[in-house]
Amino acid sequence: MPPTLSCIRLSTLLDARFFHSPLPAAGAIALHACGVCHRDQAILFAALSPEPRHTLATLWRAFRPSSRVLSERRMIVRPTGGRFRAFADPAEEAGGSPGWDPPFLAAIHFLYPASLTSLRPLPHSQALARLLARSTLPFPDLELTHQAIATAHAIVTRVPCIDLEFRPGRRVLDMVAPATD
Repeated sequence: MPPTLSCIRLSTLLDARFFHSPLPAAGAIALHACGVCHRDQAILFAALSPEPRHTLATLWRAFRPSSRVLSERRMIVRPTGGRFRAFADPAEEAGGSPGWDPPFLAAIHFLYPASLTSLRPLPHSQALARLLARSTLPFPDLELTHQAIATAHAIVTRVPCIDLEFRPGRRVLDMVAPATD
C-alpha cells in the first residue's frame, strides 16, 4: 500500500529537521534534484515533482550509460575551495564508492515538461528563487535558514542555472551535454 500524503509530509519534515538542518552550518544545502556525473562534472536537474527527475535519470541511463546517475531524488551541494561539489543524499544507493571524490557542479537545470525542448539561462534573482523553492530549508531556525539562503546565493552566482523545458527523448541530453561518441 502506498504511503499516505500525511506520511510523506511527516517524512519530509523529519528529514528537514534531523538530517538537513545541520547542512547550512557547513555551508551546504539539500536540493530536490536528479544528479548526474558526466565527464567528471555534476549536472543537476531540479524539479518540485519527482516525475521529471525520474524521467531525466531514465534517459541518462538509456542513452548515456558511461555517465553515472548519482541520485534521482535529492542532492547535496557543498562548497569546496571556491567551487561546489555535488553529493548524493546518503540515503540513496548511487553516488560514489570509497575514495571517490564527488564531482564539481557544472550546471543546475530547472525542469519543466513541455512539448518542445528548450534551454533558457536564468538571471541570478530568478535562479535563486527557483533554487530555494527546490531546497530543504531548516525552518524554523532563522540563523540556519539565513546560512542556507547565503549558500544558495553563492551557488547561483558561480554556477550556470538554466530553465529546461523538455520533451522526453535523447534530444534533451544532446542539448544539455552534447555527445562526443
